[in-house]
Amino acid sequence: MLTELETETRTIVMYEAPHRLVKTLKLLAERLGERRITVCRELTKKHETAFLTTIPEAVAYYEANDPKGECVLVIEGRSREEMRQEEQARWEEMSIEEHMEHYLAQGMNRKDAMKQTAKDRGMQKREVYNYLEKIKSKKLHPQERFRSWNNQPAECSCGCSFIILCGLLQSFHLS
Repeated sequence: MLTELETETRTIVMYEAPHRLVKTLKLLAERLGERRITVCRELTKKHETAFLTTIPEAVAYYEANDPKGECVLVIEGRSREEMRQEEQARWEEMSIEEHMEHYLAQGMNRKDAMKQTAKDRGMQKREVYNYLEKIKSKKLHPQERFRSWNNQPAECSCGCSFIILCGLLQSFHLS
C-alpha cells in the first residue's frame, strides 16, 4: 500500500490510533520523504487540534511527546512537477540512443519513438534526428558510409575494397 502512496498526487487522508502513530509516521517518512502533513487530533470534539508540519518533523515531535486521542493524518499528494522532473532526470541518465531503443522495443515506429524521445527530454524532434544521424555516421565503418551513399562496393585485385561513386571509379582503398 505504501508503494502506491509514493506516486499518489491527490491528498491522502488516513486514520491512525495514538499507540501506532509514531510507527506509521516513521514508515511514511521513509517512503514519502519531506511531504507536508497535518496531524489532526480529536476531530469534532472539544479539544480538537491540527498540527501542520512535515512528516519528519511530525516524527520528531511525537517521539518527544506522547500522542493522545484519535489522529487523522492529512498528507500532501505528490507534486506532478516533481514527478515530471524526476522522469526527465531518469531519461537524461541514459543516452539518446538508449532512449530511442526503449521506445522501439515497445513496438513504436522510428518517427514516433523520435517524437516521444524529444518530448521526454524537452528537445525538438529535429535535434534528436540530427544527433542520431551524427552518431550513425561516426559509428559506421568508412566502407559502410560509402555503401549507404550509392550501395556499390567493389573489390580490387589486392582484396581491398573500392567504391564507385556517381559512376566514377575512385581509388579509395578501404580495408
